[in-house]
Amino acid sequence: NEAGNVPYINLKGYILGNPLTFPEENNYKIRFANGMGLISDELYKSLVHTCQGEYRYEYISENNIECRQNLELYEKLIKLPTQKLLNEHHSASSVYCPIYKSYVVNYWVLEASVREALHTRKGTISEWKRCAENLNFTRTFYDVRPKHQYLSKKGYRSLIYSGDHDMKIPHHSTQAWIRDLNYSVVDQWRSWKVH
Repeated sequence: NEAGNVPYINLKGYILGNPLTFPEENNYKIRFANGMGLISDELYKSLVHTCQGEYRYEYISENNIECRQNLELYEKLIKLPTQKLLNEHHSASSVYCPIYKSYVVNYWVLEASVREALHTRKGTISEWKRCAENLNFTRTFYDVRPKHQYLSKKGYRSLIYSGDHDMKIPHHSTQAWIRDLNYSVVDQWRSWKVH
């Protein structure tokens, strides 16, 4: 809109679910894995002590053998044969979604009531895919917290949410980068439950 491009988009805000936001995101996976019982308290404490909060291999000294060994053990413990499990029972699509294999959403999003709730004009979307088969992009931002601050200052509202069982982007990291924005708390933390 600021560039004067048309059509003008009457954007009020944005919603992000489990967003990849800043470079240190992976450092929160260790805490999450321990909280979910995927690694022992002993391994967690050893990782915290030996790696000192940095769990990305490229930033760990090659001389820090104990940290690297702990990370190797961590990787073995959290590795699941998810692709094999998913492929054995689900073959409805040739598209491989790297995070979630969800076929129901394709039908759900095309429902008239859903389109109406999302204010999607008729005829604008004939087919919706959860994952693009060939998506070419170049990552230009590794830390988007400044972008969130910019949009907030412009008056755009945001709803950021995280699932409690998503290890790809743990809810701990989402809470951490939101805290980094230094906004005052308007509404206290609360859990969202589906019954």
